[in-house]
Amino acid sequence: MGFRSLLRGWLSRPLVKDVFSTTALALAGRATGFLIPFFIAIWFGAGRDTDVFFFVYGLILLMATVFGDTVGEVLIPFLAELKARGEKVSVYVGRLMVLGGLLVTAVVVLLCLAAKVFIPLVVRFSPSQMGLLFRLLAEMAPLVVLVSWVNVLMATLNAAKMFSLPAVSLSIRSVITLLMIYLFKGSLGVHSIVLGYVVGEGARLAVML
Repeated sequence: MGFRSLLRGWLSRPLVKDVFSTTALALAGRATGFLIPFFIAIWFGAGRDTDVFFFVYGLILLMATVFGDTVGEVLIPFLAELKARGEKVSVYVGRLMVLGGLLVTAVVVLLCLAAKVFIPLVVRFSPSQMGLLFRLLAEMAPLVVLVSWVNVLMATLNAAKMFSLPAVSLSIRSVITLLMIYLFKGSLGVHSIVLGYVVGEGARLAVML
């Protein structure tokens, strides 16, 4: 058997096809996501408002990463075991999203309240910037809950060996985020960036439901 035949047979395997297709889709989604900061720089430039936004975005991203990564790492093997036992995974996932959403919301509210106490002690923003910071923090806080829900659904789909949809949803999120920022940047200013991220993540959640 020649090398080409071996290669063709190897590439025809379902697992290999899934790996290549999912990787390509994920790369496209990530690449689109990396464009968002560049467009923000083009549309808004460097200034005090964008400094405040990226500070808030860093805080929200930290919280979302902690909750999201934890959910994903814990859930996938557990959901795979539930499916192997023939139990209804959808019922468990639904309950988890409700209870987990309430828990994450409570924790995020507490962290935002704590931020109002500690942030003024460690950063040197002007009073107007500090006011903008806390408004953006309140507006962007729902993103943490949305990301945690998205990670629950991603874990569910991955446990069911459905890898393409989470990868495709990355591109959908990025495109909608950019569209919302572009449409509302004139009327909402830096708040349109928050709107874009929240609506984009909500769209990603809707795609995977």
